[in-house]
Amino acid sequence: MGSEPIARSFEDYGAIYDNRMGLLGGIDFGTSIYDGHTSVQAIFFDQLPVGFWVHMSANHMQEDYQQRLIWDPALYETTLQKISETDE
Repeated sequence: MGSEPIARSFEDYGAIYDNRMGLLGGIDFGTSIYDGHTSVQAIFFDQLPVGFWVHMSANHMQEDYQQRLIWDPALYETTLQKISETDE
């Protein structure tokens, strides 16, 4: 919670991240400052195109994505929509 971007978006936030084979992975939790909703999540990517894998491996893009899933309802809904389209 010490960083300004985290404090700007979360009432509470915590995470444990690890780096395996160049791709950051982990679990995080947070309470959105916007709607007070608390989320706990772990994100697993599979079937990634190589270019996307390289992008997600750079500069902790997955960490940013996970954080945004908690406080950005549009990104969360879009993610669920794309997952359901893939499952069909």
